[in-house]
Amino acid sequence: MIAAAFVEVVARRPPPALADYVRACYSYRELAAGRVVRRKVPGGCVTVVISFEQPLLVDGRTHTSFVAGMHDRPSITEQAGLQHGLQIDLTPLGARALTGVPMHHLTNEVVPLTNVLSGWCTEQLAEATTSQCRFELLDDLIAGRLADAPAQDPVVAWAYQRLAASRGRITVSQLVKETGWTRQHLAERFRDQSG
Repeated sequence: MIAAAFVEVVARRPPPALADYVRACYSYRELAAGRVVRRKVPGGCVTVVISFEQPLLVDGRTHTSFVAGMHDRPSITEQAGLQHGLQIDLTPLGARALTGVPMHHLTNEVVPLTNVLSGWCTEQLAEATTSQCRFELLDDLIAGRLADAPAQDPVVAWAYQRLAASRGRITVSQLVKETGWTRQHLAERFRDQSG
């Protein structure tokens, strides 16, 4: 593994109106003198990468701009040369609302951006001159997409928030009791909306 010769990352938390959907956004530029290999551990979010430069390998497959669903195992990324782009970490419920895709279809998958987020103006994002301009464009894209998205199931959203707030310590039995749903119904709805 060769270390990157130059790395610049600008991170930003989402505005309050998007906080239930977006965990963080990153604008990055990295120039590597050779091949860089990284092991990415599962993080509990759906990751969108919009690349303005060369593709990278994710688990041996070439990708440029893509959506990576939640994983239950590490992934290996490889790159060389210049990497430049944006990364958006979405909550599972945010990813479901933005893509319209049931989250279990993205579990352990990496798919081209255009397969699930068509119509995103990646050229406009690439032409923006600063990270702040890119973040503002992203906010507009996400807010516009959310405005047209079907409403989330409020019980699933509540159960997800309850699970996240407890850091996974609440039991499924307790969630079933609190929602009034059957275990099977909760599992089916949760699988669809959060993966």
